[in-house]
Amino acid sequence: MKKNVLTALAVMALSFGAHAQVGVNTTTPASTLDVKAKNATGTATNVDGFLFPRVDRQRAQSMTNVPVSTMIYVSDASTGTAQGTAVNIVNNGFYFSTGMSG
Repeated sequence: MKKNVLTALAVMALSFGAHAQVGVNTTTPASTLDVKAKNATGTATNVDGFLFPRVDRQRAQSMTNVPVSTMIYVSDASTGTAQGTAVNIVNNGFYFSTGMSG
C-alpha cells in the first residue's frame, strides 16, 4: 500500500512538472490548491464539498506529532477522555491543531 501511494505521488509530481498550483475541477487553479464545485449553481442533486477525516475522540487523542493546522472531524466524543491532546474535545465537531496540548 505504501509503495503504491509513493508511486502515485511521484507520478503526480512529475505530471505537474514545475507548476506550483493544483486544481480539482479546474484547469486554471487560482491558488496552491483550488477546488471548484462541479455544479456551483442550479439544481443538481450530487454532493459538492470536501470530506475531512472523521475519527472518534480516542483516535484523535492517540495521534502524536500533529502538525499545526491539521483539521479533523470528531464523530464520537464519548470515546477516550478529555485529557492531554484531547482536552478540548468535548462534543462532536471540527477540531484543529494549534501546536499546543492540554
